[in-house]
Amino acid sequence: MKTEIKSEQDVNEFAKEANAEVTALKAANVEKDTKLADVDAQLKSMAEKFKTIQVQLKDALSIERDDSEEAKLYKLGSFVKALYRKDGGEANRLGGIPTINSETEGFKVRPGFEARYKALHDRFWLKAALSSDPMTSDDSDDSDFFGSYLVPVDILPEVMRIAEEASAMMSLVTSRPVRGITTTVPTTTDALTFTRLTDQETAATEDTWTWTKATLTVYDYATWIAITEDMDQDSLIALGAFIRAMVGEAWGTKFDTLALSDSTTGAMAASGINQVTMGAGDVAFSSLTTDYLDQMITELTTRGKRRGARFFMSPSVWDYPANEVDDNGNYKIRRFSDAEPLQVRGYPVTLTDGMPDISDSAVSTDFVAFGNPTYILNGNRLGLEFRIYDQTESSMKYSQIYLRARVRQAFTLAIPSAWSKLTTAAV
Repeated sequence: MKTEIKSEQDVNEFAKEANAEVTALKAANVEKDTKLADVDAQLKSMAEKFKTIQVQLKDALSIERDDSEEAKLYKLGSFVKALYRKDGGEANRLGGIPTINSETEGFKVRPGFEARYKALHDRFWLKAALSSDPMTSDDSDDSDFFGSYLVPVDILPEVMRIAEEASAMMSLVTSRPVRGITTTVPTTTDALTFTRLTDQETAATEDTWTWTKATLTVYDYATWIAITEDMDQDSLIALGAFIRAMVGEAWGTKFDTLALSDSTTGAMAASGINQVTMGAGDVAFSSLTTDYLDQMITELTTRGKRRGARFFMSPSVWDYPANEVDDNGNYKIRRFSDAEPLQVRGYPVTLTDGMPDISDSAVSTDFVAFGNPTYILNGNRLGLEFRIYDQTESSMKYSQIYLRARVRQAFTLAIPSAWSKLTTAAV
């Protein structure tokens, strides 16, 4: 830059050079500011990423120990993901109970996991002693991945809670663990009586019971669903929610059918149950009246048989007695302005999809039951078992894998003489 100014030309030259220097300095400052802004943005981005990593690390380490709804769903999703990846270590860490098929001992819990299996029953099914090698599983003896897994102890109650919400019967029947495919249970409709002893020499009266026995026979019940194999951390909660809802609701509905209307295990199929057949011409469910319900009550001839009894029917069948009117047009069970009370002659009415609905109406068909639900015995041989099937054509073509849920259960009506059923007429 010119330092000595003697003329107007020198002034102009000085000004031009000064302006160039100022412009250059400004450009340098702008570049510097831009670089500083970029560095600042990068630092902020790194800070956010570090924060995200901290949260993810915290979630991964703590969510499984959390008792929140999201944590339970996350763990169930993680469990299914571990099954798909054949990651036995992860499935075990999450609380799964591996099962194997022994050539000499049959299906059993893998050695070393018996205590965890007992905890499953003690916590959820019933507090009862179990054999150390209960039959439980599928045909897999892979040393790295154990094949089928019972659902972890702390997840099973959540799945079964959904099942119980979907079931009208699960909380009413008598459930107990069973150790074999066939179990016999002693039953009787007799009761003990106490007599007054007038003095020390008066003998107590001996009671005589008539004993019968009920047989619990275990059957397998299973369902399967297709799910995508593209599972990542972001989808585990949604996957857990989906599986819990689908499996729980399906088993809850099936449970009611098995307890009441199934042709093999249902209470209405039990030999010796009292039967009320509707009159000639009443060949459809729509012919149901309160008079027929009264007849079902009278079939139970003692107070003991009627104790704890209730009616069981489909909601669409209940509509007919609920809307029945007398000769004067008055409703027999309710007023038109009121919701119908779920009672008949003081006995509760349980509405369930496990009973035939109006679409099942046909001649000579059982469709209403009456009795004490605690006389229905439910034997639990295997809780809830999951297995993944991924070696299928759909896996190759559509990236689909299959999750099978299985239970092994038994149902029987212990005292058929304390129950009655209603059947439509043949003609």
